[in-house]
Amino acid sequence: MPMTRFAPHVLAFFALVFAVMAIAGVYRGVILEFVGPRVLANQGIPGVSFSVAGFGADRLELENLVLGPDVKVDSLSVTYSAEGLFNGRFKEVRVAGLRVESRSLDKGFIGIIRSKSAQERSGGVTSEPPPRSSPDKAR
Repeated sequence: MPMTRFAPHVLAFFALVFAVMAIAGVYRGVILEFVGPRVLANQGIPGVSFSVAGFGADRLELENLVLGPDVKVDSLSVTYSAEGLFNGRFKEVRVAGLRVESRSLDKGFIGIIRSKSAQERSGGVTSEPPPRSSPDKAR
């Protein structure tokens, strides 16, 4: 069967795709360390940094996780399945060395999360986090 003039281009394309996939596989932790904080910053969560200790088809392990000035985690391990990820579920999440150093629950990472959860509950955009209830009022 004679080789058409498109065959070398198709072979070159598949070789390029294979090379990119191989490089991405080797450097996926580095890529995640670079892209992850930027994606989170675009979602309104600035000041995130971490080191990838392990990353595979069914697990992700982060070390020295910093979530803004107020939340730090020594290590975070998440196990998952592909089906679970598509449904937004994890098999297991383990956190070691969690430190929350916040003077206000309305600022920093905690404030951002509270504000985002209030938006989801209300179905709209809110400018302020939900009010805190004091232990006396809750009784």
